[in-house]
Amino acid sequence: MPENEKSSFGEWQKEQEFLAREKEKHPELFLRTPLIDDDSLLEQIGIAPDIFGTRPLGYIKLNPDDFIVEEIASDGTLHTVEDAPLLENEKIPELNENIRTTWAEAVKMGLDTIEIVNEISQKLSLDKKFIGFAGIKDKHALTAQLLSFRGIQPEKLRDISASNFFLKNIYTGKGALQIGDLAGNRFTIFIRTREPISEQELLTKLAELEENGFWNFFYIQRFGVPRLISHKLGLLLLQGRFEDTVKSSLLYAGGREIKYFQEFRKSLAPFWGDWGALLKKTEPLAYALRSERKMLYFLENHPKDFIGALNQIPEQIRLWVYAYGSYLFNKKLSGLIQSGEDVAFELPVALGKKAWAEEIYGAYFKNHGISPPFQALKNFPYIQRPEKNIEVLKKFKLYGVRIVPGGFLIDFFLEKASYATTFLSHLFMLSSGQPIPEGINLDEIDAKEILGTGTIKPLKEGRFRELFEMRKEQNSL
Repeated sequence: MPENEKSSFGEWQKEQEFLAREKEKHPELFLRTPLIDDDSLLEQIGIAPDIFGTRPLGYIKLNPDDFIVEEIASDGTLHTVEDAPLLENEKIPELNENIRTTWAEAVKMGLDTIEIVNEISQKLSLDKKFIGFAGIKDKHALTAQLLSFRGIQPEKLRDISASNFFLKNIYTGKGALQIGDLAGNRFTIFIRTREPISEQELLTKLAELEENGFWNFFYIQRFGVPRLISHKLGLLLLQGRFEDTVKSSLLYAGGREIKYFQEFRKSLAPFWGDWGALLKKTEPLAYALRSERKMLYFLENHPKDFIGALNQIPEQIRLWVYAYGSYLFNKKLSGLIQSGEDVAFELPVALGKKAWAEEIYGAYFKNHGISPPFQALKNFPYIQRPEKNIEVLKKFKLYGVRIVPGGFLIDFFLEKASYATTFLSHLFMLSSGQPIPEGINLDEIDAKEILGTGTIKPLKEGRFRELFEMRKEQNSL
C-alpha cells in the first residue's frame, strides 16, 4: 500500500517502535554526539568561517514549545497556537453551495507544512493543489498558520485532526492563499545555555542588530536536516544526472545522521535497480524514507524513467533546486562580507532569469558544469525561475526578552523571507537534537506565560498530550 494512502502519524509511530527494537539490539549504532552549528558546519552550506564571530552555545528545540512560530497575515492578523475548541452550542458556517473557499487555522507539532497538507488532502480526498498556505513552517516546533481550502464545505473540516495537528477558527470567504501571502512570523523561543548570560551584553547586541539588521543567510533547514545535501541533489538535477539524483537521495549517508541510518543506506546499495527489493528493505523506515519510496513505487512499474520518478515528489524537487540557489547566495554574500567592500542592498536569486544573476553567479555555474536557462528544468515545469532580489540585511522587531534559569527567552517578529535561526546565529552558536550538550538545563517552561503573551498549558494537557509525553520520554533516553 503506497505511503500516500496511510496516516503519516501512524507510520511515524510504527517506525519509532521498530527503531526502539533496533536500538536494543545495536545500541552502538544509535550513539550521537551533540549537533553544534559551528563554523565548519556552516561552511558546508556556504557561510564562510568567522562571519558571526565568537558566540556562546545556545541549545534550541529541546521541546517543541521551546520554539513557537505564529504566522502574521498580510493584514496583521496573528494566528496563535492557543487552542480554540468548538463549543457544543457553537456552529460553524452553514453549508452553502456557493462557497468557494473555506479558511482555517492549523496548529501543528512534529511535522512541516507540506506534511500536514498531504495528510489533510488524504483525509478530505482533495487534490492538495486546492489547499493553500503562505509559508512552510518548521517541523521541530509548535506552529500556527492559516490554510485555505478551495471547493470544500466548512463542515468537512470540523473533525480533521490527528495527534500532531488540528484545525480551528473555521470560516468561509473569498480568494485563496499563495506562497508569500503573509507579513511574517512571530517567534517565542527559549534558548538554553550552559553558562549564565550577561543581560547587558545581550541587550547591547540586540540593540545593534535592531539598528543595523542581520545578515540574511539561508540557514541549515533550507538544506535538508540532518543530511544537509539538498543543494547537492539540486545540482545533480540541474546537471541532468537524474539517476544519480534519485540514487543519492536514497543512498547518500549524511554526516549528521546517526550511524544506524548511515549503515542502513549503505546496505541498500547492492540492490540498486531491483526496485521491488528496495521497497521491501525500506519498509521498516517507511516514514523517514517516504519520499524515496514514492520514487521506488514508480520505478517498480517504470524501471528506467528516473525523470518520472523524480516527478512523484514535486515538493522535494523544488526544495532541492532552490537549496542549490540558496547555497550560491550564501557563498556570494560571504565573499562580499569578507572582502570588506560595500555590500549591495540586494542580491538576485541565483537561478533567476535576470541577466544580473548570471553575472553574479556565472563563475559558480561554470565550475559546476551548468548554465542558464538550465535545460534540465524543462522536465520539471512546476519549478519557477523567479525574477526577484533578496535583501542581504534584514530587520526584526523585538517584543520582549527575559533571562531565566538555564537560558534566555526572546519574543520577536521577522518579516517573511528571513530565518529565525539565522538571526539567532548572530547571538549564539546554535545546537539542537540529540544528544543534548552537557550542562544544558532540561526543565520544561511555558515561555508565553512567562512573557505574558498567553499559555500553552491547554495544549500540553489536551490536544497534544500524547505527543508531549512521547517527546518527554525521548528526551530522557
